[in-house]
Amino acid sequence: MKVLIPAECAMPSRDKEIVCQENRCKITFVNKTRRKVIKYGIDGCPRLRALLQDPQCKLCDFLLVVESRGEEHYIELKGKNVKQALNQLESTIRQLRSVSSKSSFFCWIIATESPRATSKFQNLKLKFERQFHNATLKVRTFKYEHDLA
Repeated sequence: MKVLIPAECAMPSRDKEIVCQENRCKITFVNKTRRKVIKYGIDGCPRLRALLQDPQCKLCDFLLVVESRGEEHYIELKGKNVKQALNQLESTIRQLRSVSSKSSFFCWIIATESPRATSKFQNLKLKFERQFHNATLKVRTFKYEHDLA
């Protein structure tokens, strides 16, 4: 990590389900083996913002870290503006992720509308994945469940 996220932004858990939810959007991470997972509230953590080079930058809602694997999941729960969600993910990655990190990571957009079929969105997704070549970007609608196994 470029910036050490303050402890008050962290919610460590070994629960079977870790839920990130905002408005009508929700992603549930299934943690059957009860690995230690840290869920960080990114956008809503004023102390984190104070540490950033640009405290006014747009940030994603959550970051989930599976410590035993060094696995990172950047999560944006969004209404309809998926382009803005991509910008928030990009900004968060630039602010928090270490440039030297070679591990793959996941970016999630849970939106109220699905833009996956449009060529405009496909181009934005391609640009994002070229920019962050070790990222996997997934867009889902309303609710999604991801197994951490």
